[in-house]
Amino acid sequence: RGLGKGLGAILSAPPPQIDVDERALHDPLTSLPNRVLLDAKLNDAVAMCHADDAPVGLFFVALDRFSRVNELFGHQAGDDLLNDVAARLCASRRRTDTVARFGGDEFAVVCPYIGGEEDAARVAQQLLDEVARPTSVDGVEHQLTASVGVVVTDTGQPPERPDMLVGNAALAMRYGGSSSPSCASTRRHVTRAARACAPRWRAGTSSSTTSRWSTW
Repeated sequence: RGLGKGLGAILSAPPPQIDVDERALHDPLTSLPNRVLLDAKLNDAVAMCHADDAPVGLFFVALDRFSRVNELFGHQAGDDLLNDVAARLCASRRRTDTVARFGGDEFAVVCPYIGGEEDAARVAQQLLDEVARPTSVDGVEHQLTASVGVVVTDTGQPPERPDMLVGNAALAMRYGGSSSPSCASTRRHVTRAARACAPRWRAGTSSSTTSRWSTW
């Protein structure tokens, strides 16, 4: 009887609060940090780097024409590809970096102590290359492309709010991606967002036209 009562108490007990908190801070599909946790991580990175007079890089990654995947292959295939992209971005990060799912087909990568704009260009190209690697879902080969907007904080200036940094990175992505998909645009300030997109950051795409190959 004692065992039965003890078991009943365990089964009826509410789940630990930490599980609820974790679910509130992570994307249910990819398990990546969501917008709420992204803001907290970005705020911590900015404060930490500001104290050391070091820059932070924020990369806003949007998959190009991803809605066509859902339209042609179904939402399950789209979810599988999003999980694959999330795993690739995580595999290419440093231990101190944060990869988050911003929502839909958009991701964000926070890189504290980045080595300035040249290093940001290298990281942007690496992210594009990771997204562009072919992957197979249900026997169909897909090759995605992406647009990346980058903001590198100014050292010696007052810390910027996370929402402002995210907004500037998203705007930089749209300026760079509007004229050429698969193009990353590095911006230190949103006022410089009209700068031409650097061709060396363009991700390669496949020219294959076989029926089992999907290039977006």
